[in-house]
Amino acid sequence: MLSLTRKCDYALIALSHLGRSPGKVTSAREISETYRIPLPVLMNILKQLTREGIVASVRGARGGYHLAIEPSELSLRRLIMLLEGPIRLVQCAARGEGRGFCNGMRWCPVQTSALRLHRKLERFLEEVSLADIVESPTPLSLAVDEPGNGQSDGTGVPG
Repeated sequence: MLSLTRKCDYALIALSHLGRSPGKVTSAREISETYRIPLPVLMNILKQLTREGIVASVRGARGGYHLAIEPSELSLRRLIMLLEGPIRLVQCAARGEGRGFCNGMRWCPVQTSALRLHRKLERFLEEVSLADIVESPTPLSLAVDEPGNGQSDGTGVPG
């Protein structure tokens, strides 16, 4: 199954929250509580994004984080690579990194197609920016997902 890691999920959630409030400083605690992201995990992600110049931190009683770049400047590919390292749809796609060897490389009947698909995936991820995610429709109300209201199964989708 091909999916983003939780770290990327949480980073996208935090960045989209910050992107929807340009210039506003938001605390990690507020983001954590709003989206039910474990605070220690979120803090580590925000520290890493600060080191990379994607978000800026503000110290003090009213401190927190805000985007340091325009949402259109951050591609999904760049974010994934910053947080997780190179994207590898298939093992042989890592050849340029000094890795990427598999036992079947000499005879693999799908290698050419898999590499072509890998390049298309990378191009697509490069084309999708944080702005595309921020500008997407407003999600279902977080109130729908409150425990005990009988309206949700924990996924944010009324049930």
